[in-house]
This record gives sequence, C-alpha cells and structure tokens, in this order.
Amino acid sequence: TRVTSNRFKVGTVSPGTVNYYIKAYDSEGVYSTNAVSIAVTISAPSTPAPTGVIEGGSYFLSWDPVAVTSRYTIDYYEVYEDGTAPGNLLDKTDTTRFVSLVDWQGAKTFFVKAIDISGNASTAGSVVVTNTPASAPTISSKYEDNLLKLSWSEVHGNIPTRAYLVKQGTPSQTFTQASEIGRVKGTAFTVDVTWNTTQKFWVTAVDEHGNLGTEGPKEVSFSAPSIPTLQSSFLGEQVKLSWAAVTGSLTVSEYELRRGSTFGAATVLGKVDGTTFSLKVDWGGTQKFWVVGI
Repeated sequence: TRVTSNRFKVGTVSPGTVNYYIKAYDSEGVYSTNAVSIAVTISAPSTPAPTGVIEGGSYFLSWDPVAVTSRYTIDYYEVYEDGTAPGNLLDKTDTTRFVSLVDWQGAKTFFVKAIDISGNASTAGSVVVTNTPASAPTISSKYEDNLLKLSWSEVHGNIPTRAYLVKQGTPSQTFTQASEIGRVKGTAFTVDVTWNTTQKFWVTAVDEHGNLGTEGPKEVSFSAPSIPTLQSSFLGEQVKLSWAAVTGSLTVSEYELRRGSTFGAATVLGKVDGTTFSLKVDWGGTQKFWVVGI
C-alpha cells in the first residue's frame, strides 16, 4: 500500500513474526533503490493461571490478568469445565473471576483461556477443584422405654450440611437397599421399636444442594427380657411366687403368670407389674408355674 505520511496502521495479525519493508517514492512515482525492513513479532496471549475454592454452596475461580507485552490487549476470557471443546464452554467474561453453584462431588477440572482483540486464544490454564463430601457420622444408640434413640456427630463437607438422612434395614442389607425413615436438621433421631431382632441404621449428611455424604452405619442388637428365676413359698392356704426383676432391650412393664406342664399350653393366671404373685392352693401334688417378662 502507499501512504503520504510516515505512519501506517497495519491492524491485527495472527501470532508470529511479520516482516515489513518500506520504500520512499517521489512526486514522479520513482521509488528509492533500497527498502528499510522491520520485523514485528506478535505472541499469542499468555496462559492464565486460575485458582479455585469452594465457599458455601458455590465455587469461585480467579486468575491474574495475563501479561500483554508483545501481545495484543486481552478482550475477554473463556471458562470451560472437563475439557475445552465448544460444548464445555461455561462463560465468556471480561473479568478475572467466575462464580457458579457446586453441582458435583469429587474432583472437577476447569480451564481458562485468554482471548485477545484479534481473536487469538492462549493455551488453556487449568485448575482442579475438589468438592469433598461430608464424612460418615459416628452414631450411638440407646433404648429408652419403647423407643430407640440415635445420636451422632455433626459433620460437614466443603458444602455445609443442611440435614441428615436416616435409613433402617437388616444387617445383610446395604445402604441403598435400606428404607428411609426420616430426615432431621439436628443430630438425634427417635424411632418406635417394632422389631425383636438386630437392626442396622445408617445416617448420612445431606448438603445444601441435596448431595449425600458418606453414610455411617450402626448395628443395634435387640435382647428379649431374660428368664426370671422363680421361687415359691406357702403361707397358710396361699402359695406365694416371687422372682427377681429382669431386663431386656426394652423396659419390662409387667409379668405374666401361667400354670401348666408347658408354657404354650399353660393357663394364664394373671399379669402383675411387681415381682410377686399369690394364689390359693387348690390342688394336691405338684404344679408347674411360669413367669415371663413383657
């Protein structure tokens, strides 16, 4: 091209080195014999160095502005996740930070490219952001009256815990197979005892986005009331039966008395909430009595 001044605006070029040659020409259109040359080197944008943190339920990416020495001015930055294919693009931003909600567990890689005013892209800088789920709670259990009380330690992951999920099943079942019996915001849960065998419970934290933490298991055994040791004594026309109080996993609220050769076929004499029972002697020979805690 020809210019009538001592300046010429080239515009933008792709990264690399371009050689330009300049000759003078006079009013007659005669060019100078020799040309002056100048080499102009343009570099692609520098690679950003992003960092990432999780705070609350969001993750924050940030990076310093990239250097522009021997480079064009940066127009914007592109943010990607899990690769730099077009479908992985999250955003184009003219700032040096990016914020969004955490929607994964484990590690995720993010990439940032710098794009200059000529449309040239840098290589992608990357950062791995790990969302660590809440650890398994440590669970304790206690029978009280006809209830089982579960309690556990408070746990959090990178995202704050919103509630705790409680499941119940048999010792042979897995967490997935067990039945959900409740969700609570605290660290205690009470359930009516409707079983008479060992049960397994699980508690896991649920974060603000509904993600589950690591489940903590707890097997809870069940003991029926022990067998009372029955004693008898005669008092006039009465026979007095007595025994020591017995316990099981649940509180023994009363005792049932029977008379007969076998427990299943024996006649129920009555129920008492104490540890003695008297009845009139109406037999001769030997009788067999049974007492069971309920």
